[in-house]
Amino acid sequence: MKNLVDCFSRQVVSDFMLSVGHEQASKNFEFIAALFMQRVYEEQWNAPTMIGFYMRPKWHELLLKTENPQPDLLTQALREGIDEHHPIDFVIVAEGIGHQEFQLKRFGMRGVSTQALIDYLNGFKKQYAASKAACLIAITDFELIDFPRVNHEVEKKDFPFAELLFIGVADEKFFVAGILPEEGWSAYDLRAVVAD
Repeated sequence: MKNLVDCFSRQVVSDFMLSVGHEQASKNFEFIAALFMQRVYEEQWNAPTMIGFYMRPKWHELLLKTENPQPDLLTQALREGIDEHHPIDFVIVAEGIGHQEFQLKRFGMRGVSTQALIDYLNGFKKQYAASKAACLIAITDFELIDFPRVNHEVEKKDFPFAELLFIGVADEKFFVAGILPEEGWSAYDLRAVVAD
């Protein structure tokens, strides 16, 4: 993992997100996805996990030099220090186990259909270089997608990301569906995923 990633506890990220409210709506979307995936990976890896972000060098150095960063510094780092131009939106890290990088995308802001999702995903090979990161697609109206069809029709051989995961909410459940590297899905009680 590149050395400009700094890790934050779930509590710090959650508190920061609540403190800024709607002021940073698009960034909050990334924080919400990171909080969801932190909970999922913590359960999957059966180990404590942190949420990492690629930081601007100035902030990375400041956090590195500060032995016990105070909440105000952590809040300021999350507000001003995240490298917004980095292709990785967040990283889930478990000490001694490993890490998983995520590039987050949204799908369905202008309507949802299975064919549109397939076309969108098959266009990635022309837009993105090969990456070991997971491509995480947040889907509005999750229940409207025919995931077996997506699994069958997405061109996996040429897909530029190592993993392809979908997240969404339906019927008070948080769903994670994957088609790369393997097909599968999990459902979580929404309250359990967002609880501190």
